Amino acid sequence: MRGVSVAVLDVVSPREEIEGQAKIQHYICDVGDVTAVERVAKQIEKDLGPPTILINNAGIVNGKTMWDLTTKDIQRNFHVNLISHFNTIRTFLPSLLASETGGTIVTVASVLGKLGAGNLTDYSASKAGLIAMHTSLRAELSSASAPEGAENIRMVLVTPGQLSTQLFAALDTPTNFFGPVVETVELAREIVRMVDAGESGEISMPLYTRWVEWNSILPASVQKLLRMISGIDQAMGKAVSKKV
Repeated sequence: MRGVSVAVLDVVSPREEIEGQAKIQHYICDVGDVTAVERVAKQIEKDLGPPTILINNAGIVNGKTMWDLTTKDIQRNFHVNLISHFNTIRTFLPSLLASETGGTIVTVASVLGKLGAGNLTDYSASKAGLIAMHTSLRAELSSASAPEGAENIRMVLVTPGQLSTQLFAALDTPTNFFGPVVETVELAREIVRMVDAGESGEISMPLYTRWVEWNSILPASVQKLLRMISGIDQAMGKAVSKKV
């Protein structure tokens, strides 16, 4: 990916260190709004040419219990965390399919899409939706009825634990389930490695995230004990209490 041109879609203005970099173009865009995405996509093609790599990374967190969530909270969560992926994939997929070298779709989900967590019902549900969407799209692209070029699309699913971002900065680690914290640069390097290698697959970091599927086959009593010991269902609630 060295030397590639990068289009960043975000609702906020770029940070100072990004502004002025010739290879990075920033576009103000609400990726949860399909009309906005389609409009920006046309401008990107004019400015940079057809994209061949799509990395979906938009995400927000409310950090509330089911009974404290408002309808607006829930709608906004799915607007950003899930609907945005449908919008960008449907918009940019034709360019990826048409590329002579193929294309890559990277879906940044979360290990919470497999485990769920207290105070994160909407967030966990949206991440579970991403995992299901990614898996289903991969199957569709592999089917006999897939459009021309589908065989050249690589699919990378990313299911990390807690990242070193502001989204979960208030959580205490590594004493609870969310530790150790994964550095964003470390995760980005692994994504770049897979894209450069032309690989499909899943990136799970840190180590414990690679074994969470086994949790579902354990007896309910054991699952409950592990959740209690890990602190997974209390961590976000404690973080929210600190802010208040």
